[in-house]
Amino acid sequence: MKKQIKKRTLVTLIVILSLVYLIIAVRPLTTELHMTPLWTSNIQITEKVSVSENIIPYKLGQNMGYFDESGKIYSRVTFPFNCTISKDYYSTYSPDNTVTTVYRPDGKELTKIERPGFPHFVDEKLYILLPGGTSFAQYSTEGKELWSFENYCPVTAFYSNKSGTAAGYADGTIYCFDTEGNITQVFEPSGSEYNIILGLGLSDNGQMIASLSGHNKQRITVAQKSDNHSKIIFHNFLDSETNKQQLVKFNREQTKVYFSCKSGIGVVDLDKKKNTFVEIEGNVTQIEFSDFENLVFVLSKNGNQFTVTVIENPDKKAAQFSFEAKYAFIQVKDENLFIGQDNKISALKISRK
Repeated sequence: MKKQIKKRTLVTLIVILSLVYLIIAVRPLTTELHMTPLWTSNIQITEKVSVSENIIPYKLGQNMGYFDESGKIYSRVTFPFNCTISKDYYSTYSPDNTVTTVYRPDGKELTKIERPGFPHFVDEKLYILLPGGTSFAQYSTEGKELWSFENYCPVTAFYSNKSGTAAGYADGTIYCFDTEGNITQVFEPSGSEYNIILGLGLSDNGQMIASLSGHNKQRITVAQKSDNHSKIIFHNFLDSETNKQQLVKFNREQTKVYFSCKSGIGVVDLDKKKNTFVEIEGNVTQIEFSDFENLVFVLSKNGNQFTVTVIENPDKKAAQFSFEAKYAFIQVKDENLFIGQDNKISALKISRK
């Protein structure tokens, strides 16, 4: 009798193990991200061809210009002090800039803005940050002022997208403007011993604004527009602090906020009302979103070493690699990652295998 029980138990165990094996066996193998080199181009070798609508701006050291997805370098402009460049326009300027000349990507002059200050271009928008650092103005492509905003306190954070403009100040105040320059929100995240706005991000619909602010209890805050008021829908105090300006960006679905901080990258999940962190060494210089599987690409700098970190789901490191350079940038478009490194630009094809 005992032998029969043991035999039945053994048979049952074999059947169970066989089923477990079959379940494991039919699961697909874990796939990994692959980045396949496509081309590398030297920015000092330009091609005299018509400028495409799909050109991508670049800035490397004291050089800027445009290239396309095939590796053609359309232009290289050198500048002694500083520059601003977007996909639509570019300009160079000096420390005592009094007149800003705006150029199209093909190098032809578009207009002149005859007002002292530093130009700042975001896509098709032309801004002048006025002397003193407390005020700014937006201009048309004809060089005419569209609207301006004057304040008594220095601007410490600035953000612009298709929904409008946001400015944060050293006293901890945030002002939001629509595309016509009308004030849509004014509020102070506060909550810290010393209130200062170090980073700002606007959602594409203009309904939410995220900010990194304060010293001694530094925190990330997300506020939502509610009639004429701003309602804080999320906030979290950070364990470590920084006194540098930081990047703050909503993802394309406007469900998460990615921000740089002393420990690396912070991720706010607005659906779960949860804040997590991805540890990254060095200073984060760029946060870029990809159409490929909603991946997030982060560029950080530690001395002469740059690191590209790929984040997925939404706070897991999917890949990471480093290289040495004096200057670098990244851009993502469709399934391509573009990396600028000193005098060259390379393209990598992103895939999962």
